[in-house]
This record gives sequence, C-alpha cells and structure tokens, in this order.
Amino acid sequence: MKLTLRRNKKGASKDNKIIDSNQTETTCMLKNSDIDSNLTDEKSTDNIEPNLINKKLPKELIIRIFSYLDIVSLCRCAQVSKYWNLLALDGSNLQYVDLFDFQRDISENVIESIAVRCSDFLKTIRLENCRSITDDSIKILCLKCNNIELLNLKQCLKLTDISFINIGEHLKNLTSLNLESCNISDDGLSSIAKGCSNLEAIELSWCLNLTSEELNNFVKICVNLKHISLKGLVNVRNKFLNNLAEHSPNLISLILNNCVNISDDGIVPIANNCQMLRQLCVANCKNLSDVSLIALGKNCHDLCIFESAGCSNLSDNGFAALVKGCSNLIRLDLEECNRITDTTIQNFAKNCSS
Repeated sequence: MKLTLRRNKKGASKDNKIIDSNQTETTCMLKNSDIDSNLTDEKSTDNIEPNLINKKLPKELIIRIFSYLDIVSLCRCAQVSKYWNLLALDGSNLQYVDLFDFQRDISENVIESIAVRCSDFLKTIRLENCRSITDDSIKILCLKCNNIELLNLKQCLKLTDISFINIGEHLKNLTSLNLESCNISDDGLSSIAKGCSNLEAIELSWCLNLTSEELNNFVKICVNLKHISLKGLVNVRNKFLNNLAEHSPNLISLILNNCVNISDDGIVPIANNCQMLRQLCVANCKNLSDVSLIALGKNCHDLCIFESAGCSNLSDNGFAALVKGCSNLIRLDLEECNRITDTTIQNFAKNCSS
C-alpha cells in the first residue's frame, strides 16, 4: 500500500545513462554483422575439431540455445566465428529487440540491418530515445518486419507523419505503440487508426499537434483499447472521454495528467462504462470534484492506482466514497489536495489494508 502526500525529490533519469564500451561494441557489431548468405555449414566448419560444440550439436539446437541470450551476448557470440555469427544473429533469435541502452549510438544503418536480419520474426522493438533515426529507417522497418506487435518510439524526435503513415499501412498486427513526445499530427494518427485497429495500448503523451477532432475519431475506430496515456494534451475534452467510455468498455489504464480541460462530465461516463478500470491518473485536472470520486467508488471496484495530485476541489467526502468502494487501492496520490484532512488518511488505512 502506497500513499503519496508530497513531491519526491527528482532522481537521476534513465535518459542520463552513460553508454559504456560494451554498448558501443555491440552497436558496431550490429552495424557490421552482414555475412554472405551463401555461407554453408560445411564451409564454416571444415577446420573445426570434432569435439567442439559445432560438431556435437545440430545447428537448430545451437540456435535454440542462443535464443535465451540478450542482444549483447548474441553479438559477442557472433564474433566467435562466421558459423556462430550466422546462427547467433539468425532472425529467430531477434524477436525482441530493446535498443534503449544504445540510444546514442544507434544510426539508420543499425535499424536497417536489424530489419533485414529479423524480417517477419521481429515481434517487439524498443527504440526509445534513439533520436538519430529518421523516416527512412522506420519505412524499411515497416516494410521488412510486418509482424511487429509492440513498437516504442518515445522521443524519436526526427520522425514525421511519413513514419506514422508507414506504420498504419504496414504494421497490421500492432497491439502496443508508444509515441510519447513524437511530432505526430492528425494525418499520422488517422493512418494508425485505420491500419492498426487491433491496438490495445497507445501512448500519446505530449503529442501536442493532435486536435480534439482526430482524437475523437481515433477512439471510435480503435475499439480494443485497454491502456491509453494522454498526459499534457489540452485538446482532450469531455467529449473525447465520453467516446472512449462508449467504445472501449474494457479499459484498464487511463492516464490524463495535465489534461486541464476535462471535468466530472468526462470522468463519470468512464466510471460508469469502464468498470474494469485499474489505474486512473488525473493529476492537475483541477476541474474535477467529489462527483467523480463518488462515481468511481460506486462502479470501479478493481481500481488500485489513483493519482490526483493538484486536484484541489477533492475533499474528504469524495475520498470516503472512493476508498469504501475501491478496497483494492494500493496507491493514492494526494499531493496538493488541500481540502482533505486526517479523515481521508484514516479511511484509506481502514478500508484499503492491502
């Protein structure tokens, strides 16, 4: 059980990691990993002693062993021999690629090499903060790797709607997409909505070029949404929340921090129609009142995370209804909720003992 009453000191960001020599080495290997596709098993093992692993195990089993390694270890194995390079960097071993730790070194050549090697095997790729990649890289990725299900492009600031249109046209199996702080506009979001209708999770926080109209159209088309994050979007209004409540009844997580134009008229329909909701974050949504808390307590009994920092209109009465109906709460953020007293803390401790 966690209760937040005041702001924590800012800690070191993951973005500030220093890339060590191993990461740079791995990136270099990714860049230069192309091997002649005509290389045969016999050619690469002619001079290998019979007692070595290459002779003892079939290549299918070696590939299976390699599949348990992370990308750094795979690249190290690829340096052992041409034969191991071929097996370690086989596309079937690169279904899940996370390049966050190499963000400063990732270039277009790396993404293109991954796309060619992985092809249809690639299911998940995280390119968070890889700020050097451009629309050309994403186009190749989309063309070569049609089976991607999770794509993280958070803070890839050089991308334009050209990339997002390619995503909509080619990644039909996409279920999770992170575009936080990307320069996406209505054209890009419209293409994603039409082409990726199976989306279950989308992160659009701080995508400030999106209009209210296109956001409304998006939730009408993508009706399988379970997780949506929209921090800082002033164009998120009550009409959007009403449409979201109507078309996404299985919603589990809704992040609306700093969406300053929403009110009870938007949250109450969410509470009434999305009763599977487990996480709701409305920090600095100052137009909310106890009416929203009462509706949540009445309908959303699975709610376990509620963040309301800066919501100065919320009072003891509203939180009493919330904690009474939501006994599974494990996190309650009350920072700058100036109208609450010890009564709210006592009710929380009493009703939410987990």
